[in-house]
Amino acid sequence: MTVTHFPHCRLTRRPWAGWAAAWLVLTAGGCVTPWERSALLDDKRAEIGSVQGPTERRLLGRLRQNRLDESDSGDALLKPIAGIEDYRKAEQLYEEQDFPAAEKAFKKVAKEYKKSEIREDALFMEGEAAYAQDRYSRAHDLYAQLLKDYPTTRHLDQISARMFKIAMVWLDHPQVAEVGEIQQVNHDNYAEKLPPAASDKPPKRNVLLPNFTDRTRPVFDPQGNALVALRSIWTNDPSGPLADDALMLTASYHARAGDFVEADRHFTMLREQFPNSPHVQKAFELGSHVKLMSYQGAPYDGQTLQDAEQLKLATLRLYPEMEGRERMEAQLKKIEEAKADRLWSMVVFYERKGRKKAAATYCHMLIAEHPESKYVAEAKTRLAKYGVAYADGQALLNPYPDPPPTLWTAIFPPDDHGGVPRPPNGVPGSTLKPERVKIAGAKPREVDEAPAPAKTTSKPPRSAKDDIPRRLPEDSDDEPRSAADDFPEEDDSGHTRL
Repeated sequence: MTVTHFPHCRLTRRPWAGWAAAWLVLTAGGCVTPWERSALLDDKRAEIGSVQGPTERRLLGRLRQNRLDESDSGDALLKPIAGIEDYRKAEQLYEEQDFPAAEKAFKKVAKEYKKSEIREDALFMEGEAAYAQDRYSRAHDLYAQLLKDYPTTRHLDQISARMFKIAMVWLDHPQVAEVGEIQQVNHDNYAEKLPPAASDKPPKRNVLLPNFTDRTRPVFDPQGNALVALRSIWTNDPSGPLADDALMLTASYHARAGDFVEADRHFTMLREQFPNSPHVQKAFELGSHVKLMSYQGAPYDGQTLQDAEQLKLATLRLYPEMEGRERMEAQLKKIEEAKADRLWSMVVFYERKGRKKAAATYCHMLIAEHPESKYVAEAKTRLAKYGVAYADGQALLNPYPDPPPTLWTAIFPPDDHGGVPRPPNGVPGSTLKPERVKIAGAKPREVDEAPAPAKTTSKPPRSAKDDIPRRLPEDSDDEPRSAADDFPEEDDSGHTRL
């Protein structure tokens, strides 16, 4: 018998004997397969791929540093990173503060070694060299490119700090806005806004005027580019320390500029996504202010008015010791007056259309919901003018009369039987009379007129018994029922009694 020697096991050439011997050896522990070893030892290898956030960036940084140290020692177990020699030379230029030459050297490394791990560090250092020269536009573009190519880069914390500093340089008001710096609400006419109480006005944003003198600013629209830099902070690093600051600074800019819809949107994002931020109280206070600023008056949608009221009430409950409590309580009273104005405008609208019933309904709503309003006396006068039935509300309980008949309703009468279909003609035991459509100029059909011959089909003809609705099992009782009991009865007025 020929025997074949394996590194760990001995198998025979016979088909059944060889596999049997192999199975005995494996099960006896002489030879264990890799998947069996993994299952027995519960081998769960930890990998960086399952880690996210700042911890991942720190781990990647340590791995990279270990690889660089092993490359220098000469006895590295891993393959050296491609382009590390050119990167060392560019880094030496940066340490010597030769920033223009270092920027060119890092740019060359990032361009030549696109598939190497060194490109991530080369792009970052190229942006750092541009930032050291106060070329903020170039640095911003390089940081944005790095975030696009490496969303989880280990330099994300430092990039967020650089982006925030660049945005503060490009914005004219880098601090959080105050209520006095924003336009005020005109409660007499919500469509018109009052100027801010603060004397300093933010400069107007000029998008078309180019910049060729200041190297710290972009050529066009520095404020818009600053908003882009701030947005990249909370979108790429939402768990970072500057995410809520960037969002608050963006909302403050829109509030100062008078773009209350965008300011409201960013204040809402700050309240929902960063509830533990130190800017939350200011987001509640300014958010309720900009919501009320978005309200345009009684002729427009009142949802923003209700949202502003709810937000102000929530602010007073959450922060009872806030500084502007008296001012916010006064605004809540003005909001109640604005809600009464909306109801009164509906009264006037329906009265002009001749709809006394709708006008009386809104008069009663105004009296019930806003008893201290200035329109209450006029609403009572209108109700007395409409009549006693409208004043005591009795007329509002009566249903609306049926609309006048038209040619369309004469040809196609509406279904006034509550959605219950009428039984077909000729059902035995039915007490309902078949409806006939009266058309002008049509001759009445004789009763004994021979019906039109039915079309022959392949299906068997339906009988009158098939059209009778079936009764459910739970409807069965001891008393006998006829076929007429399965259909609704009709009263004298033509309506169905179920």
